[in-house]
Amino acid sequence: ELAREGVVLDRHYAFRICSPSRSSLMSGRLAMHVNWVNTGITFYNPKDPVSGSAGIPRNMTGMAAKLKEAGYKTHMVGKWDAGAATPEHTPWGRGFDTFVGYHQHANDYWQEGVGFTCIGEIDVCMDKFVDFHVYNDTYKGGVTPEIAQELGCFNDTAYNQSLSATLAPQVTPTGCVNASYCLPDSCYEEAMLRARALQVIWDHDISSPLFLFFTSHLLHTPLQVPEKYLDKVDARVRD
Repeated sequence: ELAREGVVLDRHYAFRICSPSRSSLMSGRLAMHVNWVNTGITFYNPKDPVSGSAGIPRNMTGMAAKLKEAGYKTHMVGKWDAGAATPEHTPWGRGFDTFVGYHQHANDYWQEGVGFTCIGEIDVCMDKFVDFHVYNDTYKGGVTPEIAQELGCFNDTAYNQSLSATLAPQVTPTGCVNASYCLPDSCYEEAMLRARALQVIWDHDISSPLFLFFTSHLLHTPLQVPEKYLDKVDARVRD
């Protein structure tokens, strides 16, 4: 029904890597005219003060900003990866009323850090950074344990990446902190993103049109998944 009453896109083109594709979609321009280098969010070109940072140049208008002008309520959930050098580069600066997600190419599904296993880069600063954020009218900052509970995660996710001298993540790929403490599936980042997307839909006042931009983390590094999904794969292989 949603497809019948809306618009079905049966053909599209995308760039071969993530940040240029997202920058292209948000700006309405071919990637070659907006951002064709998949740089990290710390990239900076001092010779270009307007568009010298990663992502969409600040002087380009984005899709959410135009829809907001048309009266839409604009929300984003998931992976941004279209710039974060300044507030103007972030989803908040691009016209989204709210944002729950992360800025970088990838982050840890269980602890939301952006260490070596997530982005394949060794960076003294970035390897200690937790990238899971909330923007709205009253709060702009990281996802706190209280906010995580609103998204369905009631367990301590052990955000202790900054206390470690190793590049290895603090949890196993299936979310275990140690032999006796494994995080529940509800603390898997994709589960929290899904919970937020549903929350946006349920809370929306239908007197205004809704633009919800939901960009899944799945199919991206690191290779982490709840144990029950591995069990399903094992069962299929055995069959």
